[in-house]
Amino acid sequence: MGALAIIIGVAAVIIAIVIYLLQKKKSEKTHRIVEESKKELDAIKSKIEASFEIQTIITPKFDLSEIFHPTLIRGRTTELGEITGLLNSGERVITLLGMGGIGKSVLACLVANQVKDNFAAVWGFSFKTDTSLDGFLKKLGIHLFGGQIQQAGEGQLRAAVDAKLSSGKYLLILDNYESVLQAQDRKEPGAIALGAYLNTVGLQTNLLVTTREKPSRISKEHVFKIGVVRRGSAMLIIEDELSDKKELFAADKLDKIAEKLLDHPLACRLVGGYLAEIKIDPNQAIEKVREFLLKATGKATDDHLTSFDNSLALSLEALSADERRLIEAVSIFQGPFTAEAAGFIAEFDESIPVLDRLSRRSLVECREVPHYPKVEVYTIHALIRETIWEKADQKRWLQKLSQYTLLIGSDISAQRYVSDIDFLVSVQQMLPDLVRGARNMGEGGTAALHNLGILFEGQGDYLTALRLFEESMKLEPPDNKKGIAQSFHQIGMIHHDRGNLDSALKQYQQAQEIFDELGAKREQAAVLHQIGRIHELRGDLDAALKQYQQSIKIEKELGNKAGVAQSLHQIGMIHQDRGDLDAALEHYQQSLEIEISLGNQLGIGQSYDTIGPLLFEMGKKDEGLKLVQQALEIFERIGAKPNVERAQHNLEILRGML
Repeated sequence: MGALAIIIGVAAVIIAIVIYLLQKKKSEKTHRIVEESKKELDAIKSKIEASFEIQTIITPKFDLSEIFHPTLIRGRTTELGEITGLLNSGERVITLLGMGGIGKSVLACLVANQVKDNFAAVWGFSFKTDTSLDGFLKKLGIHLFGGQIQQAGEGQLRAAVDAKLSSGKYLLILDNYESVLQAQDRKEPGAIALGAYLNTVGLQTNLLVTTREKPSRISKEHVFKIGVVRRGSAMLIIEDELSDKKELFAADKLDKIAEKLLDHPLACRLVGGYLAEIKIDPNQAIEKVREFLLKATGKATDDHLTSFDNSLALSLEALSADERRLIEAVSIFQGPFTAEAAGFIAEFDESIPVLDRLSRRSLVECREVPHYPKVEVYTIHALIRETIWEKADQKRWLQKLSQYTLLIGSDISAQRYVSDIDFLVSVQQMLPDLVRGARNMGEGGTAALHNLGILFEGQGDYLTALRLFEESMKLEPPDNKKGIAQSFHQIGMIHHDRGNLDSALKQYQQAQEIFDELGAKREQAAVLHQIGRIHELRGDLDAALKQYQQSIKIEKELGNKAGVAQSLHQIGMIHQDRGDLDAALEHYQQSLEIEISLGNQLGIGQSYDTIGPLLFEMGKKDEGLKLVQQALEIFERIGAKPNVERAQHNLEILRGML
């Protein structure tokens, strides 16, 4: 599967080169290369699809964790019964239509919980950050088939999802669908394809859609309009936020506050959170709220959006300077975010206490990521976020998001396989926003996205990796010679991995020519190393040794110890092939010493996995077995799956020879 990961990860590079060459269109040679690249891409896609077999469903059958919603709801008993009745009567598509903050998402979750026993599975999807068909199919595929679906090609993914949906009865909650409608109005292909797909999805699949402003445009939808809650329920929402402090406030006065808020649920939650945290006498607090709501417009509130705006303004007015800074900073996030990310954006050493205070005021919500109890993320209600973001210093916070994306990308580039699974999960939660940060950097975001692609490729999430590589290449300027040379280099790696050594050498040499022209020494050293490997595989050990030595010379000039270690390791393999085991061991150990000094766990494991069998061959069997076992433990700890398989294979062979 390691070979497949490389093939899929680099497939996006071929796409980028096709686009680049099509833009040029200057010669017959260019057209020929374009056609060859297209054929090669088709071959790669075929290999992807042929390599994967669909297995059975393995994920939880009820999961609404992606949808933002508070834990309590008041005054929706009638609507709950009516919507449940519509589902039970055979309505396939029900669209909950209403203004922001009115409680559509909460109501959808309550309905889903009521009817879940009538369906094979119930899952929720939010479209706040991704409105594409590809993104939806991937998330749905993971629900249906588990992580294994990440290894499937795009065509096979859709076929597998369609087949599964047609064989059972499913309920899908599609939240924030207004984002899809807006993307469709902008003529975005992914959103248009999503709408078309939902019109054709299996007849046994029920859709419960939430949207603002206008219906979903999904065929045969039943539109159910959601209004405000009743007065008594609005007061109860305020009391819920007050919790154990509600006894301090007179019920009739809370009822009058609810009246001024026009019974808008989110507005009531915000005012309740405000009253719960205010440090003055309850009667003074009530009067302050009443005066503020009147003062905000100069008259009594006359529409529901003004009601919400007033309640949010009241809540924000009561915040400390740190709280105001943090809530404005996190309005950059369209999706979930971690406390670490919030702290970086707002430049806080410790953001959790501030986030907790904002949570008590109902401005943000904290939740655990399902199945990963150590990973907590925060979300901000879309209506709150949009209102704050409209008045925020957008340029400043976008720049900070870009810096955070660059930081994450740099952390990933230091180690191909990330052993901290919680880190991986948190990155995945924030991925759409990280991509936004990279796009905001323009050309500078290329490396960050490429490194994110490597992270997900290393974990076997090839579809995410492919999309990230594609996003990365979109940011490359068309006249970027270095970027094109790097693409030739990576295409060479595809040929190399597939055993097409002549084609690999040709690509490497094209890359080398451009790197030489640019004086890009680090890249020169890397491609020299790869050319050395080609010669080594062909059996021309003298030519290989020459390439490795040239690579080491440049790497030493650059101070790149990691590159030196790699070439020393390969020189050791040449000596081993020639039967000079002592020289081989010497070079392996030199490489190992460098890897240890760098703390490179993957490199250390690879050295152990090579030195172990060599020592076994030299008669030091116990020592050799111990090293391979240590290598296996390292690979398992850091999640280096292909290396785990190789070390296990080596152990089996060596133990069989005892």
